[in-house]
Amino acid sequence: MKQGFIKIDRQILEWRYHDCYYAFTIWMHILLLANWTDGYFKGNPIKRGELVTSINNLMLVTGIKSDNTIRKWLKVFESEDMISLKTTNKYTHINIVNYDKFQDVGETLAELNAQQSAYQTAYQSAQRSADNIRIIRNIRSKEDINNTCPEQTSFASEPVMDLPPLILKDGSRFHISQTHLKEFVDAYPDVDVRDQILKMSQWLKTNPTKRKTENGIMRFINSWIARAERAYTLKPQSYVKITTPEYIRQQEEGTLPEGKTPSKELIERVLRLQQEGRENG
Repeated sequence: MKQGFIKIDRQILEWRYHDCYYAFTIWMHILLLANWTDGYFKGNPIKRGELVTSINNLMLVTGIKSDNTIRKWLKVFESEDMISLKTTNKYTHINIVNYDKFQDVGETLAELNAQQSAYQTAYQSAQRSADNIRIIRNIRSKEDINNTCPEQTSFASEPVMDLPPLILKDGSRFHISQTHLKEFVDAYPDVDVRDQILKMSQWLKTNPTKRKTENGIMRFINSWIARAERAYTLKPQSYVKITTPEYIRQQEEGTLPEGKTPSKELIERVLRLQQEGRENG
């Protein structure tokens, strides 16, 4: 088992992708797997802070089953100047930018404590003087996460925890949010939306080859519920048969008691309703 450690600055919690499971997992594994000292790979020099690996290997060590997800986040890291990439048909060469700046272990404990104290003082000062700026930045960061990390819940409300998740094509779980549940309920008032989601969950469990991607799951949910509404609308409605009132039957049989003569209009109306009931039945 590999020994040693890496240094993680607490400011990583301000990184806009820190609460995206896929981004954080891939980045941590890159830091952990990178060379901490110069070495060689198949006779070629590999410097400190560099890593020679493959997409399949990153899928194996991270547990992420989608190669497209791995490739996407490597490109994001590259565009953010966190890494540089060199790829071949056999392996991927990753160079962590500024590795020495954040992973230098030459400081003494006193120096590290002094740095931490200085960082903390600077951070608190910035926090007091730039609250409004931070609020705006956090809002923008959340918007960016919603746009670039669809694997996470990209909705404005908490997921509905009493409903089962929907299994996606890559094996991850999708939880519908309170906001979207309400939208579906409002849009399809004749459908029991919760019941339909339960059915979707079971259907996706038993049909793994027909599971949807993270980008297609909402379209799948909407189509399923819309289809359920159409089935309800097209379902033949039951008809109530109109039985002949007792006094009408008595009149037809000539046994109507004295003083109970119904009007002609009432008799015709009831007979017409009775005939319609027979035809519809």
